[in-house]
Amino acid sequence: MQYYAAATALAAHGTLAVPIACSAHEQFDAAGRLVTSHPFVLWPPGYPMALAFVSRLLAVPTFSSAEVLRGTDIATAAAVVNFVALSLTLLAVAWLVDRAAGPVTALSVATLFGVLPVVQDVFRMGLSEGLFVALCALSLVALTWWMEDPARHTLAPWGAALAIGAAMHVRYTGVFLVPVHVACALSPSRLSRPSSPSRPSRLSRLSCLAGPLLGSGFLWYRLATLGCMFCESRLPSMQSFVLNVRDLGIAMAKSLPAVYDLVPGPLDVAVSLGLLAAIVLLQRRDRDAGTSSRLEGLYVAATCALVYLVGMLALRTVVEFNSLDPRLIAPAAFVALVVGLSVALKHVTRVGQWRAMACGVVMFTIAGVASDRLDLARTDRTKHWRMLSDPSMPAVPLFTSDGSILQVQIGYNAPIYYLPVSGAPSLMAGEHAVAILSRSATLQTEAQVRALDAAAPRIAENEEIIAWELNGR
Repeated sequence: MQYYAAATALAAHGTLAVPIACSAHEQFDAAGRLVTSHPFVLWPPGYPMALAFVSRLLAVPTFSSAEVLRGTDIATAAAVVNFVALSLTLLAVAWLVDRAAGPVTALSVATLFGVLPVVQDVFRMGLSEGLFVALCALSLVALTWWMEDPARHTLAPWGAALAIGAAMHVRYTGVFLVPVHVACALSPSRLSRPSSPSRPSRLSRLSCLAGPLLGSGFLWYRLATLGCMFCESRLPSMQSFVLNVRDLGIAMAKSLPAVYDLVPGPLDVAVSLGLLAAIVLLQRRDRDAGTSSRLEGLYVAATCALVYLVGMLALRTVVEFNSLDPRLIAPAAFVALVVGLSVALKHVTRVGQWRAMACGVVMFTIAGVASDRLDLARTDRTKHWRMLSDPSMPAVPLFTSDGSILQVQIGYNAPIYYLPVSGAPSLMAGEHAVAILSRSATLQTEAQVRALDAAAPRIAENEEIIAWELNGR
């Protein structure tokens, strides 16, 4: 919701702003006036900037005298960005595997990797993870190119710095790519082949500073906008280190291939992994296949995955943030998937690799279609929210404790305000609103439910959210 709102504002007005406050205390100014436009500072602005750029790039002419160009819908722009990001990621995977195991294995691995449900899930979301993964992949390609011949490929580290800086503008965790860049600069002999003893020049090593300098731009943007760089106060983690390690392991397990929840629980992953293993093992093996031995890319990728996992674990331990899930650890999990597929397919004959690739595509395509049909048959969660109110009506505020869920479900484009701490919202005469409350088992929520029930009729409810219709009198 925040990404799309910021991208829409940037494409239309040239400013990064959202109509939704990031917290309850930000929705009124010092004079008590309602603020309906807020600077986009909750996350780095790289993803909405990419959406706005694509929207304007694909703009179509109109015949209105007031508007010469009409930007492409932001949801369409997000689909274009995801498609480009997935394409770049697959090309990077193929390039890295080609140097380590040959072109046929590279094509097979890239194809199987691209159709895996966990990969498709990341690149089908309207979130920044897909673009972030693509930038991580580009940085690994540039660093690998640098490590293969540091003396000749002098522009490669600067390309890596650009990709790392852009990644930091998309997600804060892009900072974990900086230690990988530094490791490649300081220890090339461990990553490059013995037959290539050349070392990077001092000028090339200075590229390690360019990534953080470029990536810190969003901090200066926050300073100019809010007067502070690190504005949010993050509390220490409430979990122990052991529980954080457990959460990391669960997230990694959920990142393994799965057949789209066709089988409940852990069996879902076990079935899909078993099918992939059977596809590979049933092929005739060829010990002479895959003679390529340029492993710099795998070393760099493995270093990146390890640093990223350690960084996420440290971040989860030091501060309390939402949770660890597959999309957050995708840069590390995807490396593990690529390496696993490469090892499994490297010694399979060419014909066997083609068969494995075809079987994998068919298997996961059928699973995806069947899962979509099952989801439609189970329940349509968005149907209840389509007619809550007319989005075309002006000045109809929504009072909500979970605005992001609501905005995605109904596509509402009016400002969203938070519910007061207690009681029901007060409206001016003639004003209308919809109050939305999540069903969370807390005393405050129960008190708000009773207050809203006394002030307004319920118009919709499900297992997660209750809605009331409010009228100003």
